[in-house]
Amino acid sequence: MRDTYANDKEKLNLKPIYKAVTEEAALVELERFEEVWGSRYPLIVRSWRNNWN
Repeated sequence: MRDTYANDKEKLNLKPIYKAVTEEAALVELERFEEVWGSRYPLIVRSWRNNWN
């Protein structure tokens, strides 16, 4: 079976980023996400970084 976003959606779990208590903690979680998933889903990482305010 081919891996797709739909198959990975459960594993991606972006909640630690948007539920972080501080901005610093959220950035740490984003970096952790990028280490694991960045090469496979660069658009997700780019979107988070471009919209970070």
